[in-house]
Amino acid sequence: MDLIYLLPILFLLLIVLPPLYNLLFHPLRSFPGPLLHRISPLPYALLLPTGRAPQEIHRLHELYGPIVRIAPNHLSFTDSRAWRDVYGLHSPHLPASTSISFHGTNTNFASEKEKGSFSPSERIENPKAPIWYRSLLSDADGHDLLNAPADKHTKLRKALAVGFADRALKAQEGKIQYWVDVFIRRLGEKVGNAGGEVTVDMVAWMNWVVLDIMGELVFAEPFGCLEGEREPFFVEMFGEMLKPGVVLVAMQYVGFAWLVPWVLKWVGGRKALVAMKGELERRLRGRIAKGEVVDDVLEGVLKRREEWGMSMPELAGTAHIVITAASETTPTALSGAVNLLLRNPDKMEKLKQEIRSTFRSADEITMIAVSKLPYLLACIQESLRMFPPATHGMVREAAEGGAFVAGHYVPEKTLIECQIYSMNHSSAHWAEPFTFQPERFLHRLGEGEKPAGGKGDNFDALRPFQHGPRDCIGRNLAHAEMRLILARLLFHFDIAPQEVGGEDWAEKQKAYFLRSKTPLNVRVRPAIRSG
Repeated sequence: MDLIYLLPILFLLLIVLPPLYNLLFHPLRSFPGPLLHRISPLPYALLLPTGRAPQEIHRLHELYGPIVRIAPNHLSFTDSRAWRDVYGLHSPHLPASTSISFHGTNTNFASEKEKGSFSPSERIENPKAPIWYRSLLSDADGHDLLNAPADKHTKLRKALAVGFADRALKAQEGKIQYWVDVFIRRLGEKVGNAGGEVTVDMVAWMNWVVLDIMGELVFAEPFGCLEGEREPFFVEMFGEMLKPGVVLVAMQYVGFAWLVPWVLKWVGGRKALVAMKGELERRLRGRIAKGEVVDDVLEGVLKRREEWGMSMPELAGTAHIVITAASETTPTALSGAVNLLLRNPDKMEKLKQEIRSTFRSADEITMIAVSKLPYLLACIQESLRMFPPATHGMVREAAEGGAFVAGHYVPEKTLIECQIYSMNHSSAHWAEPFTFQPERFLHRLGEGEKPAGGKGDNFDALRPFQHGPRDCIGRNLAHAEMRLILARLLFHFDIAPQEVGGEDWAEKQKAYFLRSKTPLNVRVRPAIRSG
């Protein structure tokens, strides 16, 4: 009988009290958001695996404003100031005797050493949220570029930065140009074999050319994607793991972190990860055997691997981050740009005119030359705004002592993030946010008139390569690849959608932090030049 009386009490403790606490007593109780999201992490956890989280959270931001409580301990921001506050370095906030108000509640804190000042070396960052950033490739006690603590990350980044600097890119242009040449040649062969016009999956072709470039720059050997017309198995494997990976994150939101290792084992995820790590280590050993004078992006890290005591799994983890960042972002951005240009024929014609009137032969299309094409640059920026490769999930924890984000104090351990998709499509930041309008960036570059409509654009909201000390280290390479590949493609070929007026390809793509892409079928034929 005693157990019967205990059951209602247990129900009250486990089911009723947590939502009541989250609603009435939680430190974030005054931040706006849907009721169910404020009282329980379950709605957000269920939303993540649908692949439609960016669109739904954007809807919430349009309804509730620039700060939304999307889970009891998780705040989403679309205020452009949040980029600096969430991802940049800031002074610690220390306990103090002074009480101040923040978003409807009071707290005691002091900043900048009890109103003193902090030196640059004492400034801190909001750490990455372990729930999103646990490394799957490194040893349990190892670190890679993604999950390394601040001190080790700084060393790794400085070593890798040598290979991604403008000077290094100039030295590597020959390798990059070679694989763009192969891309154009293989695509031309497909067109010729089909009698003058062929339909191809542009997503696959963009993946292949970028992967072959990155294989050359990371491992000093290509992956053979363009010649074999397929991706390496570990890249395919990563794409297949995007949704399961988000499911594992969702499980941790609702308290099932302890189940994650068992789920990985049950679905074969652990075996897949071991195979992936083994292939990367094999390629790394081959790269190391070639010596340390190979001109590639890993040279700086390999020179210091013994000094830093980096294990092979840690090296493999860092190499995997570099390869994945390239293969899952640059091709996505290129595919998005192609799709947007196909759906806006007037913009496509304007870009082709710029490229074909500037260059008389392919030999003239260099990395420096394409960086001076204003409409090409504007199209790339606008496509990065409308179809960002990473849409959400760059989650941080407010640092010890808490943090100020967009003018609001949030307690330590609060999950905070800038919502990329919503930031890029917010009516508070952009005139006609769902319209592909490269001219808005032309005006910013001083190359054109301000688009009609009366409302300006908030360019501070657009951070396609994130912000702060952990922003994308490969941004220069990504820009160079996008400009060069798109310019060469439209110089040599005319492209058209397989179906005119069909469903927008972009709307069909699901997002699990990164995009899970379906084929983008495009008709390709040799360029017809006027005059």
